[in-house]
Amino acid sequence: SGIGAASAELFARDGRPIILWARRLERLEAVAERCRKLGSPDVHIASIDVRDHHKIEIEIRENEALYRVVDILLNNAGLGKGMAPFQDAKAEDFEQMIDTNLSGFLHVTQAILPFFLRANRGHLIHLGSAAARWAYPKGHVYCATKAAVHSLTETLRLDLNGTAIRVTEIAPGMVNT
Repeated sequence: SGIGAASAELFARDGRPIILWARRLERLEAVAERCRKLGSPDVHIASIDVRDHHKIEIEIRENEALYRVVDILLNNAGLGKGMAPFQDAKAEDFEQMIDTNLSGFLHVTQAILPFFLRANRGHLIHLGSAAARWAYPKGHVYCATKAAVHSLTETLRLDLNGTAIRVTEIAPGMVNT
């Protein structure tokens, strides 16, 4: 937790307008306020759970002018749940991680990519994890979803070859944000 907020603050220091999505409105509002104080000329927030592609579609449709000029997507949503051995893990934890870390990633990318394609510009930045390559005990589904993010990033890079759209994966280990 915290990579998205820390990244937004760096973009704010650079004087960029920012769009923030997260599930918890109170956290969004706090990050937005910090970004304004740090120099962002405009901060738009939307309380969105990336697992809900219908809500994403509504947000994009209602604010299309904002999304038309986005030039960087930091695809950051992810979570790890249920630190139990696979044989003791709960199906609900599997589903929440897959829906957030994988389906959410796909929903957000699919919502923003058409704007990049129309403008033939943009930068997709995906937050993966070192866990995609170096598994750890009890990390079964989290590691698998981050491996999927890695593969999808590579595939997107190939699919977008010949366009001016850049695709980057950042795969940190444990971070202190």
